[in-house]
Amino acid sequence: MSKPNSSVTVGNVVFSNTAPLSLIAGPCQLESRQHAFDMAGALKELSGKLGLGLVYKTSYD
Repeated sequence: MSKPNSSVTVGNVVFSNTAPLSLIAGPCQLESRQHAFDMAGALKELSGKLGLGLVYKTSYD
């Protein structure tokens, strides 16, 4: 028995059981604006090299 396909789209990244692998990634705690830019840039570069979709997330106080 197959499950119905459902999907969630964030920007241009699609998460579903039929879409290529994508990541939701980022630091647990934001230290500064520059930290956010540095981490986002590094994750974008890495996910691009691996051919993965990426949604950047982080927390802040």
